[in-house]
Amino acid sequence: MFEMLLADFESKYPGKAFLTIEETASALDCPKRVVYNWIRRPEPKMRPPMIQNGKWIRIPVRAFVQWLVKDQSQTLECHA
Repeated sequence: MFEMLLADFESKYPGKAFLTIEETASALDCPKRVVYNWIRRPEPKMRPPMIQNGKWIRIPVRAFVQWLVKDQSQTLECHA
């Protein structure tokens, strides 16, 4: 699953190691608020990897896809 998602991100944004919130949401085909909600989770361990400098936020593609696969698999385990 990781390889498939990473390939999808890389095909949409070739050569980019970091994405904006908007690009991340677009790659996932979801509203920006979903990505913002992940970033604002109260528990830091539950937040996606990101680099923040003031209001400037960038999401490292490879680390984000790893987090996404791990986060979703944990979510599925909780609801199984």
